[in-house]
Amino acid sequence: MKVRCSKSVLNNALSSLSRITPTRPVQPILGGFMIFTRDDTLVLQATDLELSLTIVIPAQVENEGCIVVTGRYLMEIVRRLPDGDLTLQFDDINQQVEILYGNASAHINTLAPSDFPSLPATPSQNRIIMDGNRWKNSLIKITFAASPQEIRPNYAGVYMEFKSGYLKMVSTDTYRLALLTMPYECNNSEITLFVPVRPLGEVIRLLEDEQQLEIIWDQTIISFQTKKFTLTARLMDAQFPAYERVIPKECRLRIKINKALLNDTLERAALFNELPSQQSVVDLKVDAGTLFISAQSSQMGSLNEEIVLGCAEGEETQAAFTTRYLLDPLKVMEQEDVVLCLNGPREPAIYLEEGEESYLHLVLPVRRLLDNTGEAEV
Repeated sequence: MKVRCSKSVLNNALSSLSRITPTRPVQPILGGFMIFTRDDTLVLQATDLELSLTIVIPAQVENEGCIVVTGRYLMEIVRRLPDGDLTLQFDDINQQVEILYGNASAHINTLAPSDFPSLPATPSQNRIIMDGNRWKNSLIKITFAASPQEIRPNYAGVYMEFKSGYLKMVSTDTYRLALLTMPYECNNSEITLFVPVRPLGEVIRLLEDEQQLEIIWDQTIISFQTKKFTLTARLMDAQFPAYERVIPKECRLRIKINKALLNDTLERAALFNELPSQQSVVDLKVDAGTLFISAQSSQMGSLNEEIVLGCAEGEETQAAFTTRYLLDPLKVMEQEDVVLCLNGPREPAIYLEEGEESYLHLVLPVRRLLDNTGEAEV
């Protein structure tokens, strides 16, 4: 094999593949990248047996071939090379890949391609196509609310439901819940998928706005494809909770507030946490058309701010929340003003963004206890 390609393009591909390979592979071959030529392109693959990624980059192919290289070694060397084109060629005698750049070269030992695991076959049962920009924006609003795999594996995914001309995407970590509803016509009458959040995060990184994304799946496997990459993962084998039950039917107090103003205030409140290992808690109180925001820390001090509301419909109320859970939705909501529904100290608060694509984000309040002095504490 002998090919010439751009260092920057190759470096980006290697960085993406490195997120797929395990940090401490149980078998050395799982830490490897398979690299081969195909139709005047260079194809790179990596897998951890649960997730597989194939990336295609342009290249000048002089001699065809296939090699497997330990991904970490190759990525670290290429990352440190000067910008410009480089050449990869296989030394059959020493079983090494030679990297030629300028008047210099580097050699890396290779692994046996026959030991590299076979990637899952692309499913063919169901297929939809999405605009890259629309899909990325949708995922960004949903994925962050899913639970980390190591904490609640049965909630580390996004539930997707195609029904009655709409696509609903839902995620939760049991403390908050994100729900996005968008119009989407699907040939099948009703489809549900539970997709792990990790491959969806990779799709966000890999997908370009102008690309068309093809999503293909069967009962166990889902594949995301463009002309430049194919990412395949196993669907989650778990039951997503009946999320509709936790969404309040009515709103006790509905306020409309400038998103940037609320975000800046909550950012300041987030500094007041009891310990670095603990998350900050903020108190919200609405009284006489004013939102009172307060936070306190025995080590740092306290914060108290007031925001006069242009719109407040309902009865006066107050509740406490984990500050970060109120902040995170503001980072992904697009409208200048946001609607916040408060339902008292024991019921969830809800952000709403209404339009052709509606967005709902639910946050559970922090329950407070009374100590012996009658004062409230978390």
